[in-house]
This record gives sequence, structure tokens and C-alpha cells, in this order.
Amino acid sequence: IVNQDTYKGVYPNYSKKHKGFIPRMVGTSPTNIHYYKSITNIPQNSTRRPTFSENIHFMMSYQFGYMYGRYFMWNFVGRQNDEQGHLDIHNGNWLSGIPIVDNQILGPQSDLPTEVKTNQARNTYFFLPLILGLFGLFFQLKKDANNFYILLLFFAFTGLAILFYTNPKPFEPRERDYAVVGSFYVFAIWIGLGVSALFGYFKEKIQSKSLAIGITLLTLLSVPVLMGFQNWDDHNRANKYTAHLNAQAYLESCDPNAILFTIGDNDTFPLWYLQEVENVRTDIKTVNTSLFATDWYIDQMKRKSYEADPIPSQLNHEEYKYGSLDVAYHFPDSTIVQDSTMYIKDFMNWIQSDKDITYYEIEDGKKLKTYPAHILRLPVNKEAVLRTGLVAANEADQIVPFIDIRIDEYGITKNRIMMLDILANFNWERPIYFTGGSYDDEEYIWLKDYLQMDGLTYKLVPILTPYTGSPFEMGRINPDKMYKNIQKWNWGTITEGIYLDSETRKNSVNFRNALVRLSNALDKKGDT
Repeated sequence: IVNQDTYKGVYPNYSKKHKGFIPRMVGTSPTNIHYYKSITNIPQNSTRRPTFSENIHFMMSYQFGYMYGRYFMWNFVGRQNDEQGHLDIHNGNWLSGIPIVDNQILGPQSDLPTEVKTNQARNTYFFLPLILGLFGLFFQLKKDANNFYILLLFFAFTGLAILFYTNPKPFEPRERDYAVVGSFYVFAIWIGLGVSALFGYFKEKIQSKSLAIGITLLTLLSVPVLMGFQNWDDHNRANKYTAHLNAQAYLESCDPNAILFTIGDNDTFPLWYLQEVENVRTDIKTVNTSLFATDWYIDQMKRKSYEADPIPSQLNHEEYKYGSLDVAYHFPDSTIVQDSTMYIKDFMNWIQSDKDITYYEIEDGKKLKTYPAHILRLPVNKEAVLRTGLVAANEADQIVPFIDIRIDEYGITKNRIMMLDILANFNWERPIYFTGGSYDDEEYIWLKDYLQMDGLTYKLVPILTPYTGSPFEMGRINPDKMYKNIQKWNWGTITEGIYLDSETRKNSVNFRNALVRLSNALDKKGDT
């Protein structure tokens, strides 16, 4: 397989009907399109291209207003709660703590449920940091215009310019206030200058040696002390080990010498910490599927780490290096091989082959890697399954002779090819697990019908358990095995009085679902 990066220096030739000045609404997913239309008041059944004025409306109202102005107000006026906002009045808005203002923007705030009023991220500053910062801003403009404009540029380029450049779509997976934090630093400088502005103003009116002390104490109490008091409970990380528990539960839900597929940051970094720092379950090979599309990371996975064996794989570095095998395409009308079931080992041999028949030639002699079938058959080595304990001996009669995998009908990327490479070569000698950090079919190698919930993780087993469509019911359960696994979870890391942020609350649903399902399975078994 040779380097297929043949598009270096090539520029896209977009259709004129899709070109425009300052295009903002460029997302193509149905969800993005729905929100684009809702925000800019375009009829939902419209199929026309957004106009220039509609693009500017979206930029000003959503990107500069909701995705910057709201974050700015969080930091210098106050915040409603820690839930992500979706242009609704219930979550993610700014809040001042002044009833006459908040009632006009968010509705009456006096009769809210206790859960809402006691949210630890409900922080109010009564506009005081904003007002002091504006004093400092105008003070510097008057006294030192040259440096003011330097700071103003810094403020703009670390705030609005970043949003203009990144062109965020509605809605991001999480709030992105950290992306524009540089501009908040600049405004904090103006808050500091605001102290000097107040001192200079009152110095002309009050002749007192204690004026400087008074102004310092007044501003200290009204801004940093107030903000520290309001923010302490939801920023204090003392005794907070929920990420530790989550990661430990993932690892202790796996069999020895397992391969564990993780997906994003939240279900990967804590696992790395436990393995690298605390030496917890270093026999497990943790494979992040997002990074699995890079050659350097694949190289790491093909090496032994601590007690974890390398991943089973037949592809070598030259075959998956940067620019090679980034995508393989499926052509349903291929005359080379009929679109039928293909053994997964043959599939990988096809992918690995450099023969012309495995490529599709396009203009200028360029070649694209193809695959002739999108239904792959994974044979089951029953003897290995029972010998390694992947399936309990008393469930041997449920083991299927093979598993047919329906991969994407159009194309698969490098990370999916590598996941299939592992399947083609592991011969059921090692357990394969998934964290469940996503519910996309491809993150489970299209194997949702053959999963077993062993705690917080899902193990690949050759027992058919049809996926019903509900992620809370995915996979079968061996209650005896799962019960043993949850006994290993370190519940002592959870202490009373800690701040349970929105991500922790979301993760708690996974624990609750696991325990409820296990309880139901034990009850059905008659083991109560």
C-alpha cells in the first residue's frame, strides 16, 4: 500500500450556487440545519441557500451573542446553573442576582424549585465585576489610548475573532467558554485598572489619607471576595474523586488481558491516569478509537505496555502510515466481486493487498482503496471462547458458530479498519470490551447484537442478544460475573458534600442503570 495523499496542493472547486460572502451556516447535519433555520427564522421546509443577511444574523445573534456574550456575562455578571444551554430560559443563561433584571430576561425567579435555587453553580455578582471593568476600560482609553487599543485588539482576537474563525455550529457537545478565556483575562486587567479609576475620581473629591485603603477594601470585597465566595462551592475539587471511581469501574469491569476500546476524553484520560500513575489494571490495553486513526498511536498499540500485550494486527506501519489507507470505499456496483458475505480475514487480506484489483482508479491515474463487500463473517473459535472464559461453560449451548458484521455501505476510515484488523486476528484468545461512551454503531464495530454488560463496560461475546434500540438495555448480562465485578468498585471515593457537576450527574446514570439491570437479572434468577 503506497501513500495515497494525492490531494496535496489541490483546491476544492465549489459550485457557485453554494458560494457566498462570509458564509456562517455551513453544517450539513439535519440537526444543524434545523437550528440554523430556527435561529434565523427561516421556514423549516425551505431548501434555498441562506442569504448574506441571514448569515450575518446567525453570526451576530448566536455566535457573537449566545456563544460569546453569554459566556462573557457568566464571568462578570453571574451564571444561572451548570447545565448546557440550548437557547432556552431554563439552562445555561447569565444571571445577575438583581430580581428586576432577571425576571425580565428569564421570568420570575422567586418560586423556583429548591433543586434549581440550590444548584451550586448558580452564582450572582450583581453586575459589580462588569461595572468595575468598564470603569477601568474608559479610564485607560482616556489616560493611555495607545495601550488601550493594544489591549482592545488582544480582547477582540482572543474572543470574537476566535469564534469568527472556528465558526461554531449549534450546538456543540458541551459549552465552549474556555475557547475564549483569553478575552476574559484582558477584561480582568481592566477590572484592575478600574480600582485606579475609582481612586482617581474620589481623590479629587475626598482629601483623606485613608482613601486608598478604603477604595482597595471596597473593590476587594465587591469583586474578588464576592466572586470567590460565589464560586467556591462549584470550583472546589477537594475530596472529589468521581472521575477516579468512573475510571476504576471501567477497568475493573474487564477480564484479564483485555482490549478496551474508549472513545473521547472523559472515558480515556482518567483510565490513563489510573494505569500510568496508580498502576491499576495495567494488563488492559486501552485503545482510544479517536486516536486510532493516527499512525504514531497505532504504533504504540502494537507494542507491549506494562503487562498489556500488543494488539493483534496484520497491518504494518508502511501500510497505515500518514496519508495511507485513510479511507477505504465500498462500491456497491463493483463488478470485481459480488456484494455478498466475505470472511473478515479475507477482507483484511484484501485491504492489505497492493494489487490493482483492490483499488478503484479515478481521474489522472489516482487510485482509491476499495472493499468488495460490506457484510463480513467472523468465525467463532468455540474452544478458545470456553478455554479463556469469554463465555461461561454453562452458557456454551448459546454460542453461535459465526457472527456476520454489517459495516458501512459507503466507506470506512483508518480507525475502523484497524478495529476490524483486531477482530480478524484475535482468534477469540483475548476479551474485547467497549466503554459505552458513545452509541454509534461503528464505535462497537457494528457488533451491538453480541455484547455482554460486565459492569460499566460491554464485552464482545458470541451470543446473540438483539439490540432493541435502547442504550439502557444494550447487551446481555451474566449476573454472577457482573456481581463479582461490581464488588471491586471503589465506592469509598465518593464522599458527602462534594459538588456533583453536570458531567458527574450524567455518569451517575450509567452506574444506576448497571445496578438496576443487575438487580433485575438477579431477581429473575431468584438470587435476592
